[in-house]
Amino acid sequence: MLDDDYGILVDTLAAARHVSPDSMRALIDGGPYDAPDARAAGLVDTLMYAADVDSMARRRGSKRLGTISMSRYLDQLDEGGMGPHIGLVVASGTIADGKSRETASDGRVAGAETVIDALHDARTRRAIRAIVLRIDSPGGEGPASDAIWREVEHCRRAKPVIVSMGDYAASGGYFIAMGARDIIAEPATLTGSIGVFGGKFNILGLLRKFGLNVETISRGRHAEMLSPYTDFTPEEEARFQRHLDSFYQVFVGRVATARKMTPSAVDSIGQGRVWTGHAASKLGLVDGLGGLEEAISLARRRAKIAADEDVVVDVFPRPRHDFLTRMIAGLWDDNSSSDMLALIPPAARMWIAAANLPPGTVLALMPFTIDVR
Repeated sequence: MLDDDYGILVDTLAAARHVSPDSMRALIDGGPYDAPDARAAGLVDTLMYAADVDSMARRRGSKRLGTISMSRYLDQLDEGGMGPHIGLVVASGTIADGKSRETASDGRVAGAETVIDALHDARTRRAIRAIVLRIDSPGGEGPASDAIWREVEHCRRAKPVIVSMGDYAASGGYFIAMGARDIIAEPATLTGSIGVFGGKFNILGLLRKFGLNVETISRGRHAEMLSPYTDFTPEEEARFQRHLDSFYQVFVGRVATARKMTPSAVDSIGQGRVWTGHAASKLGLVDGLGGLEEAISLARRRAKIAADEDVVVDVFPRPRHDFLTRMIAGLWDDNSSSDMLALIPPAARMWIAAANLPPGTVLALMPFTIDVR
């Protein structure tokens, strides 16, 4: 994966800066550079302070471009336009039940309820000729991913559905892509990770270190199977393992059907393995490489929209701008929540999100390791 990422980096920078790949490798090896040296090496075009960037963007030759307020911009988003429509449905974050949300503890969550409603909205609007599902997710809860997959299947029966993969489309994120007609990944997209895992945290020992204790009474042999205060018994562990194995077979079967592969072939590249989009293309896990623009172009062709027709892209879930949002739009910083999330290391955010899931949840999620000491 590192070799794939480095190769993509070299090729992309070489093309952008109009030098050969060998020259770009030499520039990378010669870094890091201060600003004047970077300009001299051709890595940047000009030097200026951050405060001057906006004024540069607002000039086109000798003409000075105008600006509009955030509230007016939001109004224009709602006005739409004429011509054929393509629906762009965004599924970004860890997949879980409920509504989409973003918090300091869970990070960005792609709520199954929100994503399904967005897909249903795009499916039932007659003006929309095709749907592009933009996935940027490391996965999440297996049942929530399964519910989204079902709605993607319904959409595909009604109109063309194209999946566009962002930074991640792994495990549950890849699972929901199986309902689409075509899958487009970026070369560096982390994709695949066909696998599931699950379990529970037993926190009784931690509580006792704080001088606390929990005693339970129960009826039924497996009443405490998912209790956070007991370990699995050998029988309970075997039962839970069968539960995971069953969902994994469902996952493998969905991929085999969608990608026209045998289950054994899917299993050979599954078992939780993670691939770049470049490798996934060679393995048959995706149909092509490209970004969102390529996915929209493919959706246009699948919907038989003429090349010279202007296309309106409708984004779902549709933004809801209430009175309070409009009133403070000029003062609100879109990056405030992202800045707060950036203070929490990614591994810690994933640990917190996993700890908040119900015990025993089947997770179709990017694999990771946690050491609690």
